[in-house]
Formats: sequence, C-alpha cells, structure tokens
Amino acid sequence: MLPDGYRIRLATASELDACVAIERRAAVRFERVGLAEVMATVVTPAGVLEKGLSERGLFVAVDASDAPVGFALVTTLDGEAHLLELDVLPEHGRKGLGRTLVIAALAWGHERGLPRLSLSTLDFVPWNAPFYASLGFRVLADDELSEGLKKSRVEDRARGLPADGRVIMGLDLPRR
Repeated sequence: MLPDGYRIRLATASELDACVAIERRAAVRFERVGLAEVMATVVTPAGVLEKGLSERGLFVAVDASDAPVGFALVTTLDGEAHLLELDVLPEHGRKGLGRTLVIAALAWGHERGLPRLSLSTLDFVPWNAPFYASLGFRVLADDELSEGLKKSRVEDRARGLPADGRVIMGLDLPRR
C-alpha cells in the first residue's frame, strides 16, 4: 500500500529523460559504499529505456502532481522477465515505492507467462540484495544462469558497474 498521492503507472515517452535524471540522483545513496560516482555515470542507455517503453515494461512511481519520482524497467531475457533497473529519488525513499515497482515487474512477467524474474545487484549494499531477498528473491547459482544472464553480467562489467559483490538473483513466478 502506497502513501496517499503516490501511484505506479506505465511511463510515457515524454518521461524518458526524467527516468535518467532519477537514476543519476538516486546514485547519491551509494556514497556510503564508495560507488556514488560510478552509479551516477553508468546509466541506462536511452535505447534500452525506449525498448522498455515499447514493451510496456517501463513503470514509473509518481507523486500527487503526477511527476515521476522512481521507475522500474523490466524486459524479457532468454524467456524470463529481467529487472534491468530500479531507482527511487532519495527524498521519496522508504515509502514502499521500490517494493511496489518490483511488484509491478513481477506482475508484468506473470502476465506474460514467464517462469522467473531475474536481476543483477550488489550483495553488500543493504537496499540491494537484502531488499530483494526480503521480497523472496534468492541468489542464483552459476548453473542456473541462462546464457543471456551470463552475457548481461559481462556487459555490466564492461559498462563500468562493479563486479565485486555482484550477484544474479531470481524469483520464480507462479504459473498461470
């Protein structure tokens, strides 16, 4: 349940720049683990956001004025749903927006009959792997990773995202 005035909806084309700005501003949370600069500069490419928009997998959390304050980007990877990005502006954090955006991504995968929602995250950052674990996600063993997930891990490193402590997590989706 979201606080009054907030809601989750599909993003519009005019909100793609807002998603990039949210991702950059949300990086400030990584200051205490020494990754703020990296996380602010390695953002989701515009083409990937556009693809998410066309797949109806780009969700925004909006405030009472309908301004985006967070977003989730989910797509299909090797026949599974994959959460590519999740960010909430720090001043709107701790209100359940991230959790509700993940629930929207789970519903997106379930509606498409996909077997699992996967994601890549850092295991030592409290609002990363422990947050997802609280939602039922578990770290996937290497032999559970599809070729696409293995490739995405390599691509994340090539883009400059931290490799140390990076894990792939997944949550099995209920069958339709």
